[in-house]
Amino acid sequence: MQDDEEVAEWRRTVESTEERAQDNPDEYLPVLAYRLWTFADVLRRAGRREETVAARKRAVEVFEELVADKPDDFLPDLARLLYYLALDLWKVERVAEAVAAGERVVQIYERLAAANPAYLPALARSQRDLAVDLRAVGRLEEAAAARKRAVEIYERLAPASPNAYLPELDKSLSDLAFELSKVGRFEEVVATRKRVVEIYERLAAEEPENYLSDLAMSLLNLAVDLRELGRFEEAVATRKRVVEIYERLAADDPDVYLSDLAVSLSALAVDLREAERFEEAMAAGERAVEIHERLATEDPDAYLPALARSLHSLADGLRKVGRVEDAVTARKRAVELYERLAAAGPDTYLPGLAVSLSALAVDLREAERVEDAVAARKRVVELYERLAAADPDAYLPGLARSLHSLAIDLAEAEWFEEAVAAGERAVELYERLAADDPDASLPDLGTSLHNLALYLCRAERFAEAVAVRKRAVEVYERLAAADPDAFLEKLQGSLEILVRLSDAVGRPEDGVAPARRLVEVIDRLAKVESDTDFFDPVLYRMLLVARLERLGRREELVAALQESVAACERLAEDDPDVFLPQAGYFLQELAVALGEVGRREEGMAAARRAVELLQRLAEDSPSDYQQQDAERLLVIDDREKIAKSLIVLGRLQIEDARFVEAVPCLVEAISLAEQLAEGARQLIGEAAELVRLAYERDSEGVRDTLREVTGRDVVEWLDAKSAS
Repeated sequence: MQDDEEVAEWRRTVESTEERAQDNPDEYLPVLAYRLWTFADVLRRAGRREETVAARKRAVEVFEELVADKPDDFLPDLARLLYYLALDLWKVERVAEAVAAGERVVQIYERLAAANPAYLPALARSQRDLAVDLRAVGRLEEAAAARKRAVEIYERLAPASPNAYLPELDKSLSDLAFELSKVGRFEEVVATRKRVVEIYERLAAEEPENYLSDLAMSLLNLAVDLRELGRFEEAVATRKRVVEIYERLAADDPDVYLSDLAVSLSALAVDLREAERFEEAMAAGERAVEIHERLATEDPDAYLPALARSLHSLADGLRKVGRVEDAVTARKRAVELYERLAAAGPDTYLPGLAVSLSALAVDLREAERVEDAVAARKRVVELYERLAAADPDAYLPGLARSLHSLAIDLAEAEWFEEAVAAGERAVELYERLAADDPDASLPDLGTSLHNLALYLCRAERFAEAVAVRKRAVEVYERLAAADPDAFLEKLQGSLEILVRLSDAVGRPEDGVAPARRLVEVIDRLAKVESDTDFFDPVLYRMLLVARLERLGRREELVAALQESVAACERLAEDDPDVFLPQAGYFLQELAVALGEVGRREEGMAAARRAVELLQRLAEDSPSDYQQQDAERLLVIDDREKIAKSLIVLGRLQIEDARFVEAVPCLVEAISLAEQLAEGARQLIGEAAELVRLAYERDSEGVRDTLREVTGRDVVEWLDAKSAS
């Protein structure tokens, strides 16, 4: 009630002053400006935020009018008033207006500072405030620019008044590093951090008792940024300087700095591992543990958590260098400490216990203690179930991961039914998480479905495995559509397994669609991958063709073979040595398939193309071509391939009653086969039988043509070939 009365009284005062200012602006406009300012403060205290903003804006309008006539008198107050207006606008979530007010504050202080350097500190502060506002609205590059301007001002001020402005310069440089990291300008982040280090190095050289610890902190921040950039050797060198400083400080004041020394040693161990200097990392980690043990003995409440963390980190290093049993020992000690801490403070330490137990399971699996790993992982699941029950948003992802890992460990122990049960629970959770946040959880859902299908196969539950694998394919299709570089290979793997599973469940026809999709995926992968042996577009076409042939789906087989020929010819433009022979193979198979569906003219055309292509290849580079075949484990001798294609052509000609035309093809096929090893007898016999069939259908024409081609009588020739 009292607030309402005060507001009403001030409202009357402002209204009265407004009236007087209209009649006598020279005398009452300044009075109105300051009374509006005070009225806005009264409204703010009364919690009437929108009215506060309105009063503050009206005050700004009056001050702007005053500034136009007397800038020296009123500009500073206008800047202060705009600062408060920006704060009030933020409170009512009028963000864009707040930022505009902040920008106007900066403009005014730039004008004032240009005439009077005494305003430089205010300009620097206004730049810092503006940077905060700009970052809040996502204008990150402009926020970094504002921070940089504040740094420039404090650098100008600091030499004359280091005690007053060096701390401000340090803070502004640190803030600038933060803003630069937000826009991904990490090299500039490091350069900025180095400038902070230089400041504290100079100060510490003059007053080590006051600034050595600050120097250590500035070096620590620099080490973190270097590590983020992957500059691990520089991070190690910087971190070693941190350790040296804390060793010096701890020697004089262990109660204050011994803990910092231990923490810096643990961080050094991590950086050394990243730099693959594993033995040094072990030494640093062991020292950290020793110091934390000493501290925890004297003050367990304060230092047991740090000892648990350093043991956990040491175990990571031990596993990294292959000392898995030592890693297990160190990790068990960490787990014991977290159990002790969690008993007293579950809300604080249960997550740490879960993480440490999860790492212990990994250590145990590395040590080939699979059953112990499973037992540890089961405890992890129990902990995350407890945590997720209290805070599902925070811990359901951890529960899903722990179930996924438990399934892996159970499968490793060959407890496949239990692995299936854990895998199914993991899938359920990832589906729930992916529904809320697909970007974060769809990849995990794909992996968990992939693994679950494997466990079902190992448990010989193939029909269920097929259903799960289909779901995995759906997920990877969705992921690959958004990010093919990351997920096409995973889609390829899932499709390939799905094709094989269709055979395992006795439904090979169900494998046709995924086999077709697999060909499309492999084609796309082959375009971006140099290793065409791994992503062999021909191999997967052969698998599709073989499946369609086995199922007797002739028309689809013809279409697949036609596509395969076209694909090989397209690929041969870049790599003819590899793909032209494959085109010949598919042309031969296409000729056969076309004949089987009664399209003999097309079949004969395909067979002729196969013969011409293979003959040209053999003539162009026989030795190279034969070697290439040997490397790819295809048919060794070109002559056999040509002979087969000629036999296909001859058979089609006979089926089309072109008996005389078939003779030269078949004679040439036999001639080529006779140049081969004994394994070619079958080809000779097959071709001779076709000549015999042609002779039965058109004895006169075949007799004359054979005599013309070979110079021998047909019966004599056939008898000789049959005998051979």
